[in-house]
Amino acid sequence: MAQIREQQRVWLKSAHKFPDYIEVGVSVWEGIYDWHVLHQQPISIARMPDGRYGMVFMFTTLLLRPDQPSDFV
Repeated sequence: MAQIREQQRVWLKSAHKFPDYIEVGVSVWEGIYDWHVLHQQPISIARMPDGRYGMVFMFTTLLLRPDQPSDFV
């Protein structure tokens, strides 16, 4: 989750808003999913129009990239 938040901060500083999307690998995806379960937060997962999976985290949609290394952000 720290990698995601760091990317959000960088984007927030440059664009003055949270990023709409961040692409992530499988381990990062599973870590964010587990975070939702641990903290009993609602999980919003959907298929994007291009067929990829998307999960909302804060104000950003995380897009699963299984073709990238598992720790990819």
